[in-house]
Amino acid sequence: PSALAVASRDAFVADFANGQVIRIADYAGAASAETFARVDEPVGLQVARQTLLVASAKSRSIESIDIQSRELASSLALDFQPARMEQLATSSLALLNSASKTEPLYVLDSRSDLQVLFVPAGREQ
Repeated sequence: PSALAVASRDAFVADFANGQVIRIADYAGAASAETFARVDEPVGLQVARQTLLVASAKSRSIESIDIQSRELASSLALDFQPARMEQLATSSLALLNSASKTEPLYVLDSRSDLQVLFVPAGREQ
């Protein structure tokens, strides 16, 4: 697995090699696993309200998937290839790391419309 996210009684696991997100329903009880979504090279997961955000390395995007309907709610193209996504203190912010060591860090804000902000890495800031 390349990433893990938990929502209530369900866990979501990113399977990078097979290009899928697996949902483990009722993981603390009578757990059952199923393919939740197909996403090319998922490297990060985050639950934001009623959606699952998936960072895709291959498509260079953040996919927002409605948890109930499993439909793609929105997609945000990125100018970089994400290598991982980590939730910050709130459920609406996540840190995105690029696959390139020369790229800055990025912050994903999912409070309303998805948007990505970058964190300057220069010494003068």
